[in-house]
Amino acid sequence: MRHRILQHGRLLPALEARLAERYALHPLWSESDPQGFLAAHGGEFEGLVTSARFGADAALTAAMPALKIISSFGVGLAAMAQRLEENLAAYFAGRPLVSAAAA
Repeated sequence: MRHRILQHGRLLPALEARLAERYALHPLWSESDPQGFLAAHGGEFEGLVTSARFGADAALTAAMPALKIISSFGVGLAAMAQRLEENLAAYFAGRPLVSAAAA
């Protein structure tokens, strides 16, 4: 079974072709209603591939509950880092954490 990967924004054609060879890649931009598509199918994707230009905002990642990895092509992760920090804080909010002393 090939891992399902959501592609947010266009990448270099050679990179898109290589990803499509290895994964079940779905281009989000091809959807006429991206939010509706995510509401119906967001849970099917384990990975997200994007770039610094398109990023991965909280709404996008929240619509992907099975998300395990985000891969970003290019430079400029500062804006994405803030979004990821917010997403991680929201994910771990209210979850018990194991302290080093208890481990």
